[in-house]
Amino acid sequence: MNKFKFIFARDSLFVKLITRFLVILFLLSLLIQITSFAQYGRATRKFLSENYFQMLSHTESNIDLLNRQIIHMISQFDLNSDLNYYLSEPITEQFMKYRMVDKMNTYLSTFSALFDSYKIQVVLIGQNGQVYTNNNQLLAMPIEDIYEQPFVKEALSNYRKVFYKTGRHGITTETQFSNVTLISKAIHNMYTDKLYGILIVSIDEEAFYKTYNKLLNRNNRFVIVKPDGYVLSDSVRSNVGKKMPELYNIALKQQDLAIDKHNIEYNNKKYIAMSKYIPLYDCWLIEFSSYDLVNKENNIILFNISMISLVFIFISLLFTFYSINSVTTPINKLSELMFNFTHNKNPERINFKGCREVEIVSEAFNSMLDEINNYIEKLNLENEAKRQSELTSLQMQIKPHFLYNTLTSIKYLTIYGKKNQAVEAISALIQLLRKTIGDSTELIPLSEELMLVKYYMIIQRFRYGDGVHLVVNVDTSLELYQIPKLILQPLIENSIFHGFTDTNPRGTISIFSHLEEDKLIIDVIDNGNGIPPETLATLLEYDSVPEKGKFFGIGVKNVDERIKLIYGNNFGLSIISELNFGTQITIKLPAIKMENTDPAIEK
Repeated sequence: MNKFKFIFARDSLFVKLITRFLVILFLLSLLIQITSFAQYGRATRKFLSENYFQMLSHTESNIDLLNRQIIHMISQFDLNSDLNYYLSEPITEQFMKYRMVDKMNTYLSTFSALFDSYKIQVVLIGQNGQVYTNNNQLLAMPIEDIYEQPFVKEALSNYRKVFYKTGRHGITTETQFSNVTLISKAIHNMYTDKLYGILIVSIDEEAFYKTYNKLLNRNNRFVIVKPDGYVLSDSVRSNVGKKMPELYNIALKQQDLAIDKHNIEYNNKKYIAMSKYIPLYDCWLIEFSSYDLVNKENNIILFNISMISLVFIFISLLFTFYSINSVTTPINKLSELMFNFTHNKNPERINFKGCREVEIVSEAFNSMLDEINNYIEKLNLENEAKRQSELTSLQMQIKPHFLYNTLTSIKYLTIYGKKNQAVEAISALIQLLRKTIGDSTELIPLSEELMLVKYYMIIQRFRYGDGVHLVVNVDTSLELYQIPKLILQPLIENSIFHGFTDTNPRGTISIFSHLEEDKLIIDVIDNGNGIPPETLATLLEYDSVPEKGKFFGIGVKNVDERIKLIYGNNFGLSIISELNFGTQITIKLPAIKMENTDPAIEK
């Protein structure tokens, strides 16, 4: 610590040199960044202006190309003499009608590439009343009503012009509910001006969408809007067909402006917007770009420039601090390991290389760690031996009075000729002794523990009669879950001797079990006298003095301690009791199924 105080003292040479070096590097980096930001800003504005203008021009060219293809197709209809015949001559025979329809379909199929690419529909209505479409669609309105449409009347009054009507529904059953652009042209003889019929071309909105969809990215949006605010096409597809006059106002304001004046606020968001007027369709093409996203990308680039300018500082400082870091790093790591060790974390052996002092401290730490690990291992072995000793002692604590009274009861059963009952009592006693004295297994299935309780209750029935009834309500699916051996019997015994009168016990003891998430819950409930509050408060703190006639000299506290010793302090017993009402003892264990069970109790 004194060494660091000396090195980092205010008047030390190290601090003075580092301070001056950092000031020079900071000023140099600041100058580079200001210059870079200015140059990048000018280049970005120029690039955005050219890029947005090119995308608008490209979209305008695509729309113009689409229109020229349609006009070329329309002009072919005027030049087709057969078409003039089919539209003007009366049809008297059905066969002639089919033949004309077939030839018309064949002729229209020559434009199928255009129709399929842009979802364009053609309707020909002849002077003879015949109607032809490129996809055999039916008209959605009578022919007389079609001729009354303003854009149709205009075409019929001026044979040589093409008329456009945007933002309306189509005239066939397929397009009657769609937003389409209609183009009308009178079909006539170019030399005699004789009228043969009317041609109506229906352009779906998707045709306009395809003129700019390949230019879309996550940053921009295209809109084609009419002067009345009608949205002819929009990359936000839900806006198509809506009236949005605010878009028209934006289009008027944003045409032919410098890039730094194209920033607008729309729907509480900032955008960069440019617009172009398309006179053919009397509409405006607008491109929006999210200002925040553009600015975010610019900030990322500027951030990278900043990082590059700071690399020089980091590289310079790296060499300056290298020598100090080579010494302090092992010490810092050793301090961290010592800190973890004092906060009950398990450190590992270390092998630091550096100066001699660090190596000596590392060797001392490893030696101390080995000694502590050996001590902990020895302590764990002693605790395990103690636990096994307690379990063995528990299994041997059968009270003589219990055996004496039980054998006396069996003797009188024999004297009075109750041979079957005597055999049943002896069998129950044998099973209890076999599981307690002859079996050192610590964990058994719940089914075996319940069987031990039933054998115990058989013996108590011969001693005290049928006053106390045992009710077991445990689902068979839970019988294979493991529990510590002999934890239920002491609780049943406690209910008999504390919950009911000693001379003539009367009542019911019930056992229930269920799963709660990853825990096995067992409830032992009696309807006896209950436990006084002063006794209940200390029941899990110390065991009462064993009473005569009990099978084990084991209290409730002993059972609770055994469970905590095996599974930890999160498991054990909890007791609820009310005087003159009864007692409920709840056992909480981890829900663990036993894979292989070999029943050692004869059922």
